[in-house]
Amino acid sequence: MAEKHSLSHRYREYLYDHPKAQAAIEYTISLLVTLVSSFIFSFGFVVFINPTFDSTLPHIVSGGVSGFSQLIILIIQLISGKSVISASNANLAYSIIYLLVNIPICILAFKGIGKRFALFSIINVVGVFAFTNTIEYTGFSTFIHSITAFVSGNGGLLARALFGGVCTGIASAIAYKIDSSTGGVDVIAYYIALKKSTLVGKYSVIINIGIVSTYALLKGAQYNWDVAAGAPAIIAATLYSFIYMFVVSLIVDAVNLRNKKVEVTIVSTVPDLAKDLILAVHHGATIINGVGAFSGSSKNIITMVISSYELKRTIEKIKSLDPKAFVKVNELAAVFGNFFIKPVK
Repeated sequence: MAEKHSLSHRYREYLYDHPKAQAAIEYTISLLVTLVSSFIFSFGFVVFINPTFDSTLPHIVSGGVSGFSQLIILIIQLISGKSVISASNANLAYSIIYLLVNIPICILAFKGIGKRFALFSIINVVGVFAFTNTIEYTGFSTFIHSITAFVSGNGGLLARALFGGVCTGIASAIAYKIDSSTGGVDVIAYYIALKKSTLVGKYSVIINIGIVSTYALLKGAQYNWDVAAGAPAIIAATLYSFIYMFVVSLIVDAVNLRNKKVEVTIVSTVPDLAKDLILAVHHGATIINGVGAFSGSSKNIITMVISSYELKRTIEKIKSLDPKAFVKVNELAAVFGNFFIKPVK
């Protein structure tokens, strides 16, 4: 009875009876999360990956559309020299290219994944465009530059790669949590992972290898293959870029539970438990009739495969229907056959 009169229960009932209010709240929360995601991504890029205020610091290639934008800027500099794109306007050039390249990718998201997914991906991309061009020109610019200088002076490229990877990984992961993305390769990787029902991060790494390798070759050409002069920039563009992307992949796959599966085994004496669970989580179940070795009483052994993000809700449902049920959970490496995944809107 206490549950029925709790604040959270009344809140859920109100939203159930007011679908427009529910949609407005969900979209507001998604908008706030998207803006936070774009800010974290921009902060990591400007502070750790591509700091422009100090020309002596080598840049790390961030991969994806972000890395592709860095690659285009490098090509322009090789062809026309640094007079066209200098340190003072590098972030502006980067953000413009980043925005333009994301346009066809967001169209792919709109047609191949979902309208809501595409909408918030576009907002994320626009947010990155805005934050990248303003984050250094706020009252905190001195503080931001001091962070870069401190990390570079005490941890070097490795620390920058790790912190940059954490920022990008968190930005991508929280976007995935609201069924959105940071645009770019995230959209392509999400599309592939959604179709194949597997983890997302590894696809991003595969796509990024070509971008990083090309950037490293062009960076070597920029220094006329002078090993002594070009080694720091080339190493930053290869070794530390791959460390950065490895960290991003780990964080994304740790937080994004949509494509992770678990097997739940329930031992219960409640006859209709399986039917109630199917209605609650929309996954099939297999029932095996068993006998308790100690008690000798008849029991139902129910086996279900669910997504990891559904586990908490499933356990709560089991406890409410049968507090004495025995539950075992196993992580699964892969699932083949028909498995229902809630579609992305």
